[in-house]
Amino acid sequence: MSEKYPGSVYRLTGTSARIIVYEDRVEIERTGFLNKLSYGFSGTKSIPMNSITSIQHKPADGIFNGFLQFGVLGGKERNSGLTGAVSDENSVVFSKDKNEKAEKIKSYIEAKIADRNKPASGSGDVSAADEILKLKRLMDDGVITAEEFSAKKKQLLGV
Repeated sequence: MSEKYPGSVYRLTGTSARIIVYEDRVEIERTGFLNKLSYGFSGTKSIPMNSITSIQHKPADGIFNGFLQFGVLGGKERNSGLTGAVSDENSVVFSKDKNEKAEKIKSYIEAKIADRNKPASGSGDVSAADEILKLKRLMDDGVITAEEFSAKKKQLLGV
C-alpha cells in the first residue's frame, strides 16, 4: 500500500501510463500532452472491477515492450497486438522489467472475474427473468448497449 494510492493492491508504471489496482476498480493514470493527443484524455480513467470481462497480457521481451489490455462490457479492444495496445485507452504498455508485476496483476484480475462468474452457493438456479432484469439494469446504466441487451435476452428466452 502506498500513501499516494491508499488501499491499492497493485501498481505498475508503464511507458505512458500507470495502472493502479484496487479491490473494486482499476485506474489507468495518464499524464502529459502526448497522452491527450493519443488517447483523447490525460488524467485518470477508472474501470469498475465488475465491468472488466477479460485481461490480455503480452510479456515484454528483449526487443518489444509488453502490455496489459482490459476488456470491458460494451467496449472494443484493439486486436492488433502491441501496435493496437499502444493506442487503446484500456491498455498500458510496459518494459521488460515490469513483466513480473504485470503477471501478478493479470492473475489477480482473472481471479476476480472467475469469482464474479461463480454461482452463489445455495442460491439455486437463476431464472431467465432474473437475468433479463440484471441485463436491463446494465443497459439503463449504459454498461451494455440496447443491441447487446436484445441479443442476450433472445438467447436467454431461446428465441
